[in-house]
Amino acid sequence: MANKPLNEDFTPPTSAVSTFRGNPRRQLYPAHTTLYRFVTPGQNEILGQYWMSRDLYKSICGFAKGKLSKGEVARAWGAVNENWNEKMSCVVKVRLNRDAYGWTGPARHQLSRQGANVLFMGNGEQIYLPNLKGADVTHEHFEYAGS
Repeated sequence: MANKPLNEDFTPPTSAVSTFRGNPRRQLYPAHTTLYRFVTPGQNEILGQYWMSRDLYKSICGFAKGKLSKGEVARAWGAVNENWNEKMSCVVKVRLNRDAYGWTGPARHQLSRQGANVLFMGNGEQIYLPNLKGADVTHEHFEYAGS
């Protein structure tokens, strides 16, 4: 069925659920929803599984203005381990071309990297949206976000 939403019959694995503070909410993201993701070119896939909403991205931009890079703020709010995404130096903006189910909730805290003394508190609203393929999105923007 061509109109079936992406992930309609998908159950997230424990490894994905454990990245949330508490249980994530299943949510339908309609076609044309805009999503953002910070990446380190050459290290992360452009179409990864973890995204953020336009509202969270705008909050990150406002908080970072003149103080920190957007990538640094996104790392702290999303509790993104440096081993997983070393620089978070670029931001990707996509628009969904189809309806898709994802899971959303506050990011769980974690160490900045294995063995570190720095804890990223998280609590930024993250979206787990697996199984995206190139045809599922339109790439709208890619920019340097600082490191």
